Amino acid sequence: MVFQSNVRSTQYKKGGRLIGNTGVGNCVIETTNVDGVYLKNIAILRGTTTDASDIGILQARGTQGTSYWAGDQYHENVFIDMGSNKDSNNSFGTIGFVNLAAEETRWHNIQIWANLPLIITWTDSCTRTKGDFSGLDTLTFSSDVGIQLAQNASNTVFRISGLGRLISYDYFSPCVLINSAATVDLGHCFMQKRISTTGAQTGDYVYAVENWNVSQFMHFGGVEGCEGYLLNRRDFTEADLNIRLAPVETSLPVIYLFDDGGNYQLRNVQMRVSSLYQDRPLIACKRFDGNNNEAMPFTLKNCEFKTDLPLNMTTLSDKRILRQTTYSTFHFKNQSLKVSDHCLTTDIRMNVGQNGQSVEIARIHMPTYITNLGAFTASIQLSGTLSNAIGGGIGSPSCNSFSSNFNVANRHNSQTISCSPVATTIGTPAVCNASANQIDNLLLSTNINQTSNWIELYAEPETSGVNNASVLLQAQLKIRWEGAHRDCILVEKFQ
Repeated sequence: MVFQSNVRSTQYKKGGRLIGNTGVGNCVIETTNVDGVYLKNIAILRGTTTDASDIGILQARGTQGTSYWAGDQYHENVFIDMGSNKDSNNSFGTIGFVNLAAEETRWHNIQIWANLPLIITWTDSCTRTKGDFSGLDTLTFSSDVGIQLAQNASNTVFRISGLGRLISYDYFSPCVLINSAATVDLGHCFMQKRISTTGAQTGDYVYAVENWNVSQFMHFGGVEGCEGYLLNRRDFTEADLNIRLAPVETSLPVIYLFDDGGNYQLRNVQMRVSSLYQDRPLIACKRFDGNNNEAMPFTLKNCEFKTDLPLNMTTLSDKRILRQTTYSTFHFKNQSLKVSDHCLTTDIRMNVGQNGQSVEIARIHMPTYITNLGAFTASIQLSGTLSNAIGGGIGSPSCNSFSSNFNVANRHNSQTISCSPVATTIGTPAVCNASANQIDNLLLSTNINQTSNWIELYAEPETSGVNNASVLLQAQLKIRWEGAHRDCILVEKFQ
């Protein structure tokens, strides 16, 4: 079935227009149990009467019969603007498009403007987190033509192509709400939160996507007006993301994992994110009961995160993330962390100065102490090379290898860090002119800051020769740990 206008409608309400005055909670177009619908060059707008529609399009699978699932639909150059009404749809606000288990749906050059532009769900009931994280709102859909809608149905294969826009009005809901779906490709779709009109009442929902279970999720696009990208409530697996977040000052993480007592996972996720506001976490977890000292039930496995955020105690402030991470890599602007099973690895490359100078090269933040759960041990190894082929020793460079290790322990019933002396094995230096420049040794030492709960690691090179050239340290720092703590050890290196 084809329904189209002859005028392209994707640019701001042009083309053939349908004005929705179908009543509170009702949709403008419903295609329940109708396969193969082709919509083209259509603008769907919320009416201005007291019977104004609250939903643009309801594309739903019904329970009657087995031959139809409202799928295999193609919507091209469709523009939907449902305006803003925070009281619509049980506080979800106006909704642009609801896809209920209508598989194999494609949208091309689609624009949706509403409080909640797009819902993809496998059942007739959806849950959305309140903007202040205090609880949940639930909405149940129904057919305007009396068809019983499907529940817990197969829900796969959705794709946005071309120049897509999902614009969420007035901060009441996300741009996209996903409730159990697979193979969701949002393409290069642009997402934005914005004010509908001057002086409009606004809410406090600030995330672009809320997920209640999705696999094979893809999005390569820009996001504006959102403090964070993903509010994650369930499994988020096999995802490929390339996101640019426009600058919004916030203390919220790019990815927020919400715990309500389950055991959920991020698995096989590749995410590249550019955040133009950098003093904020990359990823963190929150418990609805407020006890964030408890263990995080979310697990991260086989994930890779690449970001222009720096690694520090702000961007990875929730160290419980590392406690629950295996076989994953975090690439920050200034440092990469590789996390395997109870093992953390990072590289250090910095100038450690001249003979006799002591420089702090890393700060090892210990796990948060919890009474009678503070027992922790770690074996720390630093191995690499010392060289001065650049700088004062370039005329007669020298190079040497080294390997160091020390051990750390903390009692279970007090925050008291113990640290062994650093043992270092130095190699035989390669020299061009020993009288001019030779790297002889590296002295590594630690300083324990019991109050701040960290260990400072210092390096002091020993060189001989008349040049007294600065020494470049290039090394891998590896920490193998064990303990009953709730979070994890974290290495913050210095430049």
